[in-house]
Amino acid sequence: MHSLYYVLTDQHREEFAPPVRCNEQTVTRLVRYFEDVVTENRLSALVLEGRCLNGDAERERKRLDSLTNASRRVYLFSCDGECVERTWKPDTPDRLTAMQECDYHGIETGPFILVMEPRFCGLLASSLVLGEKNSHTRSYDMVWTFDPNVVFTAIEYLMARVGVQTPRERQIAHVRSSSTPPRLRSRSGRISLSELIPSRPMSRLISAERMLMAWLTPASPAIAAA
Repeated sequence: MHSLYYVLTDQHREEFAPPVRCNEQTVTRLVRYFEDVVTENRLSALVLEGRCLNGDAERERKRLDSLTNASRRVYLFSCDGECVERTWKPDTPDRLTAMQECDYHGIETGPFILVMEPRFCGLLASSLVLGEKNSHTRSYDMVWTFDPNVVFTAIEYLMARVGVQTPRERQIAHVRSSSTPPRLRSRSGRISLSELIPSRPMSRLISAERMLMAWLTPASPAIAAA
């Protein structure tokens, strides 16, 4: 089984050439931007997120609860109880499906998040760069997009992973993803963020997009500062 990052860069390599290299703190911050868009706008979105269940247990559990309450459905891919870095266990409200994979860290070496609802879709996926650290923290290659075609590729792959563990849930998930297709598209096929709900977290996501675009420029000082 491949990571989401591998699937996207293999099937959409032209979209993500080259990937952005950044540190662990930057990846975490950008994932939170996506979460905030859903939570503070109450988008009732379909959210698929993958991460290690590490960090401050109370704060992380509260953040997940807020995301779940604002979303239509959250699928959380994570490590299981055997992970030595895991510090907390998610609650299981009705809108959360926790997919604990025994080989999660063997599949996913970096966090990912996918958000889809009728007005917005986007994703971010990352992969650990082995043997490299930036400012004494881990380095990651990261890809991101607001292109619905790429998002649908990711959903199909992740739903297949859901089906491996729980075939019945895979059928339910397919219905959920089919009922929340994004409607806003620009001529290029990308979501036009300026057409979305004006709010502070949405502005933060637009800022994140501009920051990532700056990193994609060779010799940009943002890369060295990340």
